[in-house]
Amino acid sequence: MAGQSHILQGERKGAFRLFLDLYATNATFRGFCEFAVIGAIVLLFIHGLQSFATIGNSALTAVSPPKLSDQDIKTQGDIAKLGRRDSALTPQLGDLGLDERYFAGDPEPQRTMLTEAWRAYRSKNSRKALELLEAAGSDDPHVLLVRGLATMAQPQNGALRSGVLYLEQAAGKADLKSMAVLGVLHIIGVPGIQHDLEKGQKLILNAAAKGDVESSRVAGQGYLSGWMGSIDPGRAAKYFRFAADRDDAKAAFYLAELYFTGRGVAKDNLEADRLAEKSASQGNRYALTFVGVRRMQAYFQGISDDPSSALKWLEHAAEQNEPTALLTLSMYYMEFAARSGQTDIAKGVGFLKQCVERTENPACAMSYAATLDNGFGRRDVKQIYAMYQLANRDGRNDKARARMAELSKELSNAELLQIQLDARKRPMQPSSDLPRFSRVKP
Repeated sequence: MAGQSHILQGERKGAFRLFLDLYATNATFRGFCEFAVIGAIVLLFIHGLQSFATIGNSALTAVSPPKLSDQDIKTQGDIAKLGRRDSALTPQLGDLGLDERYFAGDPEPQRTMLTEAWRAYRSKNSRKALELLEAAGSDDPHVLLVRGLATMAQPQNGALRSGVLYLEQAAGKADLKSMAVLGVLHIIGVPGIQHDLEKGQKLILNAAAKGDVESSRVAGQGYLSGWMGSIDPGRAAKYFRFAADRDDAKAAFYLAELYFTGRGVAKDNLEADRLAEKSASQGNRYALTFVGVRRMQAYFQGISDDPSSALKWLEHAAEQNEPTALLTLSMYYMEFAARSGQTDIAKGVGFLKQCVERTENPACAMSYAATLDNGFGRRDVKQIYAMYQLANRDGRNDKARARMAELSKELSNAELLQIQLDARKRPMQPSSDLPRFSRVKP
């Protein structure tokens, strides 16, 4: 990205200025940079997908957590330790694809009642959901499922356990989503339910075996991250294939990553591209980014003369605030669009600004800080300092920390304190709509 060092004072040219001069005048150097930069984005994107032993702090941190191997997981106790060390290793209820469409096959008036109760529950009005279900029978599995979830959301003591009992009744009637929900609850461990990894695994595998698409994808995730009992990319691929063939966009993208890297399956870039485009066409923001970056790579390397296809996919991902897409678009408009006559510095900076404001992504913050620090727009030292501070959120960005030390000399103690207070007021943005273990690192 443009300028990772600040402009030096006086007559000397800083590294950023020297880089731009060389980039503008030396075609060989320019070609090398285009190849290297987009290649780095592709590699970081792919390796970021694997950062939790697999394939989203979006959302996204600037430092990858340690990878796992089969040697890391030998017993159920090892999985529990890993789960306690990093909750991102565990599945989430949001992975299960449970929404009002699940009740589409119920007869009226039960379907309408379940739909309204589900909407109330999702709107955090679980009491209303329970009131809507009062007139319903007590033995229908779908009613038991919604009643169980709404009961668990109640504040009273014992509500969690009472809700679990409803879910267990529904699962006993072979309700697949209830099995899956119980499986996740057993794995993550919540008050009112026994933390039982083996039982949770069996419930999810049972739901997957009976045809629940999301459970199949979740099982695949488990065999990539380890919480399913082992790291087995080959087995994960089979579960992903089942779900992807039934139009699960997330599973299609996970499977694409396996084909792209050759983990668990024979490496096949053509199949990876096909699956990624299938997932992207269904709106998956990471697949949109992957396809866009791959096509932009072809443009940067001179294979394609037209960046419009790459821009289309990346812009769709940017609409969903995917950080890698926003970074790539920024880089394109600020540095590499001259060939197509589309250079637009302000637009490029706008993508960085959007990324910071909507995702608080450290990589975006670092690029935005460097751009502002290098003279774009009115120089606001407080803003620049705050951006470097966000870039150094995990305390490991030496460049950001060094620049903060220099900028602090231009700020008063009151201004530094205000920056700290403003940072604490800023809510953390959700980084990913994918399972939490699969964050993408731009």
